[in-house]
Amino acid sequence: PKTVNLYQGRTTDKNLHSSQYRIFAWLFQLFMKLPRFLLGDNTDHSEDIFVVHTQYPRFILNLANDEVEWLEDFGTEDERLLREQTENLIQEATDFYDREIARYEG
Repeated sequence: PKTVNLYQGRTTDKNLHSSQYRIFAWLFQLFMKLPRFLLGDNTDHSEDIFVVHTQYPRFILNLANDEVEWLEDFGTEDERLLREQTENLIQEATDFYDREIARYEG
């Protein structure tokens, strides 16, 4: 599998075990201080609104059609955890969007 080198944006072979990758991703988040969620839009997709989840498991949610694009490669041990957390993560992303829109309108 391929993954993106978080520091240089290059695609490299993924040699890290998923738990090692999670630790690396956590350390990256610690130093980068990214917010947990980000709003995104794109003029090429004018009908779509995206919420980006920046922590493990990273994903992009398209609120226009509820499609989720996972930005992680999952091992079999991660799939069970992912199934358990997906609904909650999607709800948190939607709540974040609603809160941000309320702040813009308020």
